[in-house]
Amino acid sequence: MVLGGSEAYGQYVETKNNWTELLEDDLNKNLNCPRYKKVEVINLGMHGYDIDLIIFLTPSLYISNEEIQLRSDPSQNWQRAFDKTMSEVGEEKIFKKQKVLLQELKENYTAHIIFFRNDSFDKIEKYFITDIFKNKSKINILEAGLKNNTEAFFPDGWSFNKTGHKIVEKTAFNFLKSPICLK
Repeated sequence: MVLGGSEAYGQYVETKNNWTELLEDDLNKNLNCPRYKKVEVINLGMHGYDIDLIIFLTPSLYISNEEIQLRSDPSQNWQRAFDKTMSEVGEEKIFKKQKVLLQELKENYTAHIIFFRNDSFDKIEKYFITDIFKNKSKINILEAGLKNNTEAFFPDGWSFNKTGHKIVEKTAFNFLKSPICLK
């Protein structure tokens, strides 16, 4: 997924000549990766736009969908891949990897970041986020408080249903309109 301004958007060139389209074509023609048969580059660039706010919605910093996808195949469900990942990699290694990625984010992005979770971050996660971003004033931790709200999820227990999406949206909206965010 590509985010950015006019350079990402491809201003003044036909879509087929935009670097993101060329990258997608090149990856699909020349990438020798048996795991992925097709790659799609999604261009969300917009002329004249900058990124002023990132909302990072995550179920947990102990989970890495990237690691889970590496251990899944079309015949198994997500829960089985998740269990396999946890037994092979473990929470501690995933947490360390997340720390590296978040440190890179801190070094390369200076605007406002909101870490958003559907229930509550545990003490270690909160410390982890605040420690990495301790010298950054535009960082917030937001929680929707859905931990025991079974009416907000589909039966898988992970995916928000219509009710869950409404609750998450209202939580985000109420925060974004608050004086804390408007500073």
